[in-house]
Amino acid sequence: MPAFGEEIAHRGLVMKGLSSLGLMKALIISSILFGLMHLNVNQFFFATILGFLIGLTAVISKNIIPAMIIHFTNNFLSVYFSFAVVNGWFGGNFPTLFENFLFGNGSILTFFISSVILLGVIIFGLVLLFVFLLKETRIKNVKKMLTEIADINKEYSSSPQNFNSNANFMNLNKLMSEYKIKNLNSMVFTELENRQQKLSAGELIVIVASFLVGGLITISTFIWGIL
Repeated sequence: MPAFGEEIAHRGLVMKGLSSLGLMKALIISSILFGLMHLNVNQFFFATILGFLIGLTAVISKNIIPAMIIHFTNNFLSVYFSFAVVNGWFGGNFPTLFENFLFGNGSILTFFISSVILLGVIIFGLVLLFVFLLKETRIKNVKKMLTEIADINKEYSSSPQNFNSNANFMNLNKLMSEYKIKNLNSMVFTELENRQQKLSAGELIVIVASFLVGGLITISTFIWGIL
């Protein structure tokens, strides 16, 4: 349910609703709000970073389902390992092994080296996955555009006398402009890049209020935990 509901709320409503601000602003604001929604410091930083990566995946793929799958997988693994440690299920010793890998013999040097190695592997894997996703999305967009161009050519070939050249060539120019063939990255991000405008006063109030309320509650729970 969190994977379904939270993704519709944050990637479907918040990020999409902020799309007029541009890609990066929409991603950052929706990600921070996603982190603040958890209302505790422990989850805030991780959830914000995860929210940004999930949001980027949704933008590139132009589909919210991959975001839901990633979100569900993260939650499932977290819950499973919590039960596995207590009940002795398969993989229950993984958190302990992971902790030993990071801290080793307890020296700062070992912890630093282990952290750098782990972070490097994670970053490399993420970059590889996003490069693959970008490539697949570009190919998909190019195929779509070529199919639409082929339909125009087919219409001309089947009935040249009834072919509305002005209308169809306008459509072709529109396609070329929309997909920006000279810039493949723009073919992926057009939807959130092309419409940039300022927020209305009401929208701005809602966003600022969300940040303030979420931030205050998160800080309060942290202070309460210390006390």
